[in-house]
Amino acid sequence: MNGNQRILPGLSRFVLAQAILVASLLCLEPDLAHSQQNKSARFDELMDLTLEELLDVDVVTAGKTSQKISDIPASTVIITRDEIKKHGYQTLADILQNTPGLYGIDDYGEGGMLLGVRGFWSGVPSENTVILLNGIPQTKNIFSNYPLTEIPVPVAAIDRIEIVRGPMSIIYGSGAFFGAINIITDDLNATSEDNIVAASLGSAATREAFVRVSKTTDEISFSANTSIYVSDGIDQPASKLMSDPSALESLGLTADYRTGGRMIIDHKYFDCSVSLKEFYARLVIVEARDASQFNFPSYGDGHRNVWSDYNVAVGHRKSLSGKLTLDTRMAYYKDRVWFKLSYLGENFYGIQQLESNAIELTTDVFYRPGPNLSLQAGLLYKSILDVYNMYDVPSFGNPFFDNNYISVDDDDAITSLAAYCQVDYIPTKHLHLVAGLRLEKALSYKIVSGFSYETDIFTMDETTIDRGDLEVIPRLAGIYEWNQTNTVKLLYGKAIKRPSFFQDYLQTQSKRGDLLSEEIETVELNFRSILSPDFLASVSLFHNVLDNLITRVIVLDDIGNYDYSYEANAGRMITNGMEFTLSVKPVHKLFVEVSGTYQKTRDKRAGYEDRKVAYSPETLGYLKVRYNLTNDLSAAINGQYVGSMETFWDDTPDETRPSHPPMGRIGDKVDGYGLLGLNVRYENLVLQGLYLQARVSNLFDSEIRYPTYTDNAWADKGTIGFGRQVWFTVGREF
Repeated sequence: MNGNQRILPGLSRFVLAQAILVASLLCLEPDLAHSQQNKSARFDELMDLTLEELLDVDVVTAGKTSQKISDIPASTVIITRDEIKKHGYQTLADILQNTPGLYGIDDYGEGGMLLGVRGFWSGVPSENTVILLNGIPQTKNIFSNYPLTEIPVPVAAIDRIEIVRGPMSIIYGSGAFFGAINIITDDLNATSEDNIVAASLGSAATREAFVRVSKTTDEISFSANTSIYVSDGIDQPASKLMSDPSALESLGLTADYRTGGRMIIDHKYFDCSVSLKEFYARLVIVEARDASQFNFPSYGDGHRNVWSDYNVAVGHRKSLSGKLTLDTRMAYYKDRVWFKLSYLGENFYGIQQLESNAIELTTDVFYRPGPNLSLQAGLLYKSILDVYNMYDVPSFGNPFFDNNYISVDDDDAITSLAAYCQVDYIPTKHLHLVAGLRLEKALSYKIVSGFSYETDIFTMDETTIDRGDLEVIPRLAGIYEWNQTNTVKLLYGKAIKRPSFFQDYLQTQSKRGDLLSEEIETVELNFRSILSPDFLASVSLFHNVLDNLITRVIVLDDIGNYDYSYEANAGRMITNGMEFTLSVKPVHKLFVEVSGTYQKTRDKRAGYEDRKVAYSPETLGYLKVRYNLTNDLSAAINGQYVGSMETFWDDTPDETRPSHPPMGRIGDKVDGYGLLGLNVRYENLVLQGLYLQARVSNLFDSEIRYPTYTDNAWADKGTIGFGRQVWFTVGREF
């Protein structure tokens, strides 16, 4: 165990203990009653706002500076703290799955719940949407993705979530394929709570403890959130997951095999934000210990995955005049993942460790010379250092998996440079035009591979990864507001997703050529109408063209072991779709929202035109109802529908590998499913600020079946999500 392994868990426990101590001391605040009265008044004012007034809020994610929703050249969803509290969501994945256009698939792999967006799901945890925490990207630089397992933000910490849909590479660069999600936990002016202590108990032996401490003065703003979340995870029998459970006997397992005890979840989380005049700092520490399945049913307590992440950013945002603002930030990212593999027997030995360090420097300039013109520009330098992958799996009996070490050359790094500029111009009272361009270049770098395959001597190879030409990323938008209640947005954007280090080194092993960046181009027409102060309608039509999509190809040998795997730019897909949302407050303190998505994705590769695209439901539906029975008692219902989905199409020639699954779908098509959840919340129970909450998810215990993926093709009938679950939460806000 190295120093970082010892320090990070210890630091997490120390920070947690300190936060609990501070929160306990704050409970003795003498002016608590007066403070609670002021907060309650602010909350009542918020609840009395019309839908029209609630839309007139500032959003920072779309352009890294405050903008009104009507001025943003994108489709935007805001999830408020009030919504999160009233619906009683338990996890970030729970919130995002109930967001229009998003859906989840749990393949029981190490990344946890994987999000699909607008009919596209890649199988890699959240790699096509940038996820930020208080404006800081939470990138995992080994895989260039954003797995929710490693972003276990406690829902009680969230002040709001801003979701900007559509290509966002103009602002955030590679990875912002379908948009950006900004989770905000330090917006102290937007929330009525300064401090919170809460605990939850629920089904699957789920336990959570949470503490929030915050303070705002004229000089300084401070907030800290910390939590521990533990769950036994999903427990399902093999008979529901695979067509022939008796096949498990060949692996030394019995037909009554269950996933119970092999899918545990153990998350520790801490974030801290400090602002002192123009200076600010953000810190996030995560330690996640999960168990998962991968390629074969796991023995014992499952594959053990340990994620340790440490992100810190410091910045300076200065208004140089009434027209010019400069924001400069430096960030450091460290992420490490360690896998203890549990294949083929209790005594099976296999480990994999991946680690990276990265630094990022950004400068953003905001210039507004007049009321009708604004300019935004920025520079980025990012360097991923010391990234490596080590794995040793001698129990496979295949020397290809013994004693492998792959890293960036000691004298090299994975470096990206970028510059962007965006102009917003209002030529007339009703018309708003936006044009932007980003130039991004990833420098070539060397991968060093050390292995002992087919030789008794540990040998080293060097391979240069050529990142290709300069990436040119445009954006155009026209926003027409013909009156105060009707707005039309015509949007065009492009985004890219460069291959990750993980994908690059697979290419070096398979001796294949360099991968190209994935690309998406989107045209979207968005219409929003405020039919009355309490009735809002929104409709979006979108056309996505996805090109150079990267697919991981996993090949098995004749006895069922890994032979090799590689990446390929698989081709081109086109999605046409429509999203709509109807929001209404028919009576005081009642809110109803109905949303739906219809999308059709087509694979344009030769020979694939008539095949339904895998993991792409054509229909999605969402329902949210919230009602305040009294000032302190509320009830809320949330509903979700996800349409049917097909599995991955395996076109490996079966004549060359007799034991490989035959050419075609790797598993059964799964039917669509619908869910309802209910939450009841009682505030100011006995004491001011004390609340009790009871939530039931999947109220009618519907079967949630996800299509199987290449990571777990043995579950050919599909993996299964949680049935009915019940949680109870007690806490105090003060």
